[in-house]
Amino acid sequence: MKEVYCIKPRAERFTCMADLYGQAGCLDETKEFIHDKGISHFSSVGKSFLFACGLHKNLELGKWVSEKLLQLEPSVEGPYVLMSNMYSTEAKLVMQDVEEEQGEVFFGQHSEKLAIAYGIISTASGIAVQIMMDFRVCLCGG
Repeated sequence: MKEVYCIKPRAERFTCMADLYGQAGCLDETKEFIHDKGISHFSSVGKSFLFACGLHKNLELGKWVSEKLLQLEPSVEGPYVLMSNMYSTEAKLVMQDVEEEQGEVFFGQHSEKLAIAYGIISTASGIAVQIMMDFRVCLCGG
């Protein structure tokens, strides 16, 4: 774009590229793309990348991306929720031999608690974590 058309790419273009790489399952290439381009507006690109990590169940890269996003915007809930979903998908695999009803008791009702716990353990010391009350968190009985 720069050399041929003299157009400076904006955040939307980088986000589209990260999304294309991510949807295709090219997660390592997405990380390289972000690193090589020195993207300063990581927030929108990172959210797209984190979604792709969840889609392709890459917990390691997902954790890396979510940590970067949480450094930039610790009060945004999206990365917490996506990581919680990724962790609960690992738990469902572990629980494959448990009866469906029992599995729901163990994990299905606790996704909000997992998101809160992940938010607390993945946030640097001294940074406030805002927790908004949700009846689903309180009424699950555990």
